Amino acid sequence: MYMGQKALKSFQAGIYDMDGESYGEIQENLQWKHKALVMVTTLFSYDQFRPAVYTVKNQNGQALYHMEKKGGFTWRGYIQHTEGAYVAYTKQTKNKAKGQRITHYIEADQCRWSAEGDPFIGHYKIKDNDEKVWAVIKRGAIPLEAPDRFDQMPGYLVEWKIRDNIPASLLAFLFLLQTKER
Repeated sequence: MYMGQKALKSFQAGIYDMDGESYGEIQENLQWKHKALVMVTTLFSYDQFRPAVYTVKNQNGQALYHMEKKGGFTWRGYIQHTEGAYVAYTKQTKNKAKGQRITHYIEADQCRWSAEGDPFIGHYKIKDNDEKVWAVIKRGAIPLEAPDRFDQMPGYLVEWKIRDNIPASLLAFLFLLQTKER
């Protein structure tokens, strides 16, 4: 699968199979008071410093979660149900032995998902709380099965290690990782 960002005025990304079929998407909710800030930060490539709110939708277009990316020099993300209750947040640590950054998806006071890897290379292993690898994502990699479909779409190649019953929280975490690059 491929998790890519569409070239639009506002941020929108989707997760696609090799035939181009969408399995979910994320879209930024632009508020009128932030439109001028969006234009300025996009012009000067400072989007990672501004706050943003996104909606995560499943393949049928139904809203699953709202995500908040906090602005500033330290990236933070919060996940809430569409009804408004917060269900998860992110926390970053560093594996001192390997020298890699770890982004944790904390849900109900326990780590549900984690992404460990090198942010400069953009190669991460996505693990559950039992340390089982569910996926490996690689920034800028193009799938060999459909290079013409995804070569102009910036994003991540997603290599699933476990393909059965992918939880919606895992998709939300993958999309939240995508917003780090934005």
